[in-house]
Amino acid sequence: AQAALAELHRAVKLATQRVVLSDGDVLVIDNDRAVHGRTPFMPRYDGTDRWLKRALVVRELPHGDVLGRVIQMRL
Repeated sequence: AQAALAELHRAVKLATQRVVLSDGDVLVIDNDRAVHGRTPFMPRYDGTDRWLKRALVVRELPHGDVLGRVIQMRL
């Protein structure tokens, strides 16, 4: 298991691409196709830190209770 984890770490490191976002940019990643992370940063807590609330994008809207969450549509 340790060798497999080391190989996975090596493969991820080789495939890593750095993306630098500017103010107003958003990066959308398909979690079924990619792994992702971010470099650490020190928040300033002065109102200039980046802030993104969780977002969920789906191809088709489900009906009713999905994974214990009630979906309500309002347009």
